[in-house]
Amino acid sequence: MYLKAIDMVGFKSFANKTHIELNPGFTAIVGPNGSGKSNITEAIKWVLGEQSAKSLRGRRMDDVIFAGASERRPSQYAQVTLVFDNSDRVLAIDQDEVSISRRFTRSGESTYQINQQNCRLRDITDLTMDTGVGRDSFSIISQGRVEEIFSQKPGDRRGIIEEAAGVLKYKTRKYEAEKKLRATEDDLSRLYDIVHGLSQRLAPLADQREAALKYQTMKEELSQLDIALTTVQVETLSDQWAVTKQDLEQLNDRIDQNQDQASQLQAQIKAGKDRYQDLDQLVNQDNQAYVAGVQKIEQLRSELKVLDQQARFRKQSKASQDQVLAELRGAIKTGTDDVAQVQADLAVIDQAQADLADQIKQVQADLDHLQPVTDQEIEAERERYINLRQDLVHLRNRLAQNKKDQDQEKAQSQRLDRTSNQDQAAIDKLDQTKLTQTKELDQVQAHLAELLDRYRQQARLYQDRQSDLKQLDQGRQQANQHMLRTESRLHSLKELAADHTGFYQGPKAALALKSQHPGIKGAVAQLIQVPAKYLVASEIALASASQNIVVDTSQTASQVIKQLKKDQTGRATFYPLDTIKGRYLHKSVGEAAQLAPGYCGVLAELLDYDQVYREIIYNLLGQTLVFTDLDQGRHFARSQGNRVRIVTLEGDLIHPGGSMTGGSVKKQARGLLGRQHEIDQLQAQLDQEKDRYHQAQASYQQLADQVKDQEAQLAKLKEQGDETRYQERRLKDRLDQTSQQLADRKKEAAAQGYEHQVNQENLLQLSQEAEELQAQLAKKEAELEESQARLKTYNQSAEESRQAKDQLQAQLQELKTERAVVVERQAQQQKELSQSQADLDSRQDRLATILADLDQINDDQTADQTKQAQLAIDLKAAENWRQDMDQQLKQAQADRQNQAQKNNDLQVALDQVTASLQDYYQQQSKLEARSSRFEVTIDNHLTQLNEDYGLTFERAKAQSHLDMSIEAASQRVGDLKRQLSQLGPVNLAAIDEYDQVNDQYQFTEGQRQDILKAKADLEATMAKMDQEVSRRFKQTFKVVQANFQKIFPKLFGGGQADLILTDPSDLLHTGIEIKAQPPGKKLQHLSLLSGGEKALTAIALLFAILEANTVAFSILDEVEAALDEANVARYGQYLKNFKGSTQFIVITHRKGTMAEADLLYGVTMQKDGVSQLAAVRLEEYDDLEE
Repeated sequence: MYLKAIDMVGFKSFANKTHIELNPGFTAIVGPNGSGKSNITEAIKWVLGEQSAKSLRGRRMDDVIFAGASERRPSQYAQVTLVFDNSDRVLAIDQDEVSISRRFTRSGESTYQINQQNCRLRDITDLTMDTGVGRDSFSIISQGRVEEIFSQKPGDRRGIIEEAAGVLKYKTRKYEAEKKLRATEDDLSRLYDIVHGLSQRLAPLADQREAALKYQTMKEELSQLDIALTTVQVETLSDQWAVTKQDLEQLNDRIDQNQDQASQLQAQIKAGKDRYQDLDQLVNQDNQAYVAGVQKIEQLRSELKVLDQQARFRKQSKASQDQVLAELRGAIKTGTDDVAQVQADLAVIDQAQADLADQIKQVQADLDHLQPVTDQEIEAERERYINLRQDLVHLRNRLAQNKKDQDQEKAQSQRLDRTSNQDQAAIDKLDQTKLTQTKELDQVQAHLAELLDRYRQQARLYQDRQSDLKQLDQGRQQANQHMLRTESRLHSLKELAADHTGFYQGPKAALALKSQHPGIKGAVAQLIQVPAKYLVASEIALASASQNIVVDTSQTASQVIKQLKKDQTGRATFYPLDTIKGRYLHKSVGEAAQLAPGYCGVLAELLDYDQVYREIIYNLLGQTLVFTDLDQGRHFARSQGNRVRIVTLEGDLIHPGGSMTGGSVKKQARGLLGRQHEIDQLQAQLDQEKDRYHQAQASYQQLADQVKDQEAQLAKLKEQGDETRYQERRLKDRLDQTSQQLADRKKEAAAQGYEHQVNQENLLQLSQEAEELQAQLAKKEAELEESQARLKTYNQSAEESRQAKDQLQAQLQELKTERAVVVERQAQQQKELSQSQADLDSRQDRLATILADLDQINDDQTADQTKQAQLAIDLKAAENWRQDMDQQLKQAQADRQNQAQKNNDLQVALDQVTASLQDYYQQQSKLEARSSRFEVTIDNHLTQLNEDYGLTFERAKAQSHLDMSIEAASQRVGDLKRQLSQLGPVNLAAIDEYDQVNDQYQFTEGQRQDILKAKADLEATMAKMDQEVSRRFKQTFKVVQANFQKIFPKLFGGGQADLILTDPSDLLHTGIEIKAQPPGKKLQHLSLLSGGEKALTAIALLFAILEANTVAFSILDEVEAALDEANVARYGQYLKNFKGSTQFIVITHRKGTMAEADLLYGVTMQKDGVSQLAAVRLEEYDDLEE
């Protein structure tokens, strides 16, 4: 057998699914520190059943699950599987391959499997026992185990040899045998106690038989007399009860009549309230409609006001436009006159220019006659010169005029800019005002919407709470009625209890003497509190004893009895506290009852009472057992020989001796205990109903206050809504006015903008013209200089001719100059004419725009007048509707008030009927109490007949016959009861119980003898196992000792070592001392060896054991870490000696060990904290570091 493979997932650092394939030889696992190599060793130990988290380097077992890393989530479980080659059947499974698995989840669930089948840890332990591969096997040496071996006490080291000797199965069997032996001794002790107890019970049973026979004789006579007396009393009480029930029926009829009347009134009140709610809803609807109508009137008035303001504004705008229109018409007339004047001036200038042209022509002709050729050239040049000068003058005049025009246009532009800035400032101010007013209006409208929403919510909540208030009022009235009924019933029961109704004459008279005799504590029924579960059982078990009187001393009992005799008021039974002793259940019966199905307890232990009365209660009920039902009680009674008294929760009674009393029990029947229990229940119920009524009253008052507060809130919200609507209307008017002003301002600004655009176009045109004139002026000046130079040349060559022509030239020059001036003036006048005409056209365009605006204003005024007329009609109709609605609202309010008065009248009538009902209820309670007293008394008698004698009234009447007077019969019953009481407790089943106890004694003694024989057999078997363990231990120790003495010097290269038993005479417990003497050193204690020497010594011991008892595989986890290189080499070479017999899995850092391995696995850890297996090539061995 060898370990064939290891599969891991989620175990410690091996988060991923990891498969390790192993060979039968020597496998080395290498890797840096912290990479997770040792986790492989711990995984093998964990699968084999390691239960200590500390041994696995953890605090809790879930620490073996991969805990996650910064980039990797934690695993939810850890699972490891070991696969063994079992072809040699070392493991006791008939398969060639065996897998052992263990899985552990974070929820704490642990699962073991063998060959994929779930199993127990015990199964794995048994499978690997004595194979040398267990979790505590010496063949698995992990880190720190070497030091642990040498730090152990000698007695702890023997486990190494025991495992090799294969004695663990014997020790396990011995351990199990010891457990059986201890159990056997416990059984013997228990049986001895039972035998002793049975022997103690046999003696008293004989005395109890005689008392039982006497008891039966007197009990039979008492039963006959008591049955006859009870029958007579029941007949008398039944007649009185019938009369009371007849009175109660008549009263119930009157109550039914009043309840019907109350129901009718409640229905009328409900209908009236519904009618009131309808009228209230109608009033609210009319009120809302009235408010809506008022709002509509306010809206119409507001719209009329806005139209009136718009009319005034349009009138103002029309007046302003009329004024502008008049100014424009005046300006147009002035412009037209200016154009006519300029045209007239141009005509004069044209005539003057024609005259000058004729004069120049004449002078030029004279010059032509004076000098035909040369003068022509000079004149031409001179004319050209003059023309150039004229052009220069003309250009300069045009530039001057251009500058003048630009100055005018700039002034006009500045004026327009100022006007535009003023208009824009006004528009911005109006825009801001409109924005502010819009925000204010939005806020007010949002606030109004919020108020309307709150008003609707409050109105719905108000209606809901009105409905809730109505329901609370009904619930309050119902709670009050329930409380009054319960209080009445409780009062009646308390009166019954105070009058001691239901008690026999004697106990009732005795309780009445309590004020004269303080020593009277009360009847038994008055001194105990019975849980509801055990009420029937308690009444059946106590029966008439519940009326017996508890007193402080026997002297008090004697005094009261004398008083009863003196007053001739009957007889009673007394329990003096100073004489009565409790009767307790036998221990064996109690222990048996604890194990019986359906057992509830001893009745005396199930009741509540003052511990002063403990002896009394245990005297009555200390030997009465309570069971769930008759079958369970009967089964237990039979198991105890019918010598116990048992009562069931259903009221069935099993008497000592085996007789049984049972049958149906009237549910409505109440004994004294039942009445007290009902009083307690009614008191608790009354307290709860009072709490419910007070809570209902508080809830009603609280909700009524809330309704009142909501009414105030609704009124406040309505007032806030009206005020907010007024603010909304006022803000809308202001916003409309601002919007109109803004529109008008924008129209004026648009007109000013158009005028400013024309002005800018003129400026641009003038600027461009000035640039062209400047360019022309520069060109003309250059041409003038050239012409002047040529004239100078001409003048030098024709000086004389010039002098002759000076006069003509001067005249001609003057005329041409004058003509140039005239031409310039003509051009200027022409330009003025064009400008005046353009201005006239602009004003006429503006006149057309204003006329169109006036037409629009007239149209708007006409439309507003039409709308005003329609609004006036709508306002008149709305006001008329408001008057009608006001009358309708007043009528609805009056109807609502009348309905409220009717509702109040109906409520008064209902209160009167309710008061009558309360009186009837009190009378009903008294009659019911009286009827209940009769019923209780009769039921007590019938219950007594049933419980004490198992008879119905008819059977009792049929079989009973009173042959003496009632007084004599009562006296005889009292005497018999006194005599029976003096007998004390009687065991009627004493004879049968004696036989049963004797049989049980013989049977138990036989069992004890059988167990004694089994104990002797176990002790003999344990002795044989000790002999086998000693033999095997001695044999194996000698082989291991010899091997250790041989291997030690081989590994150390000399020296000697030995294994010594500390107590050779006690092979079962002897310890083992290890002595070692490395070469060159003295024989010394193990603790003085170096770490390397200790490690090598432990390895030598391992090899010695392996040669003595070959194991399937061995795991060595860095055991050679402390060795030097030479010892590592010897260690590695020695491992080769086991090749073919033992598989080695070695975790190591040492190159000497790696060199001897058949297979290498490398373990690495990535950044995510997960270990991975990597192949390591043999040529890389030299690069590995420790």
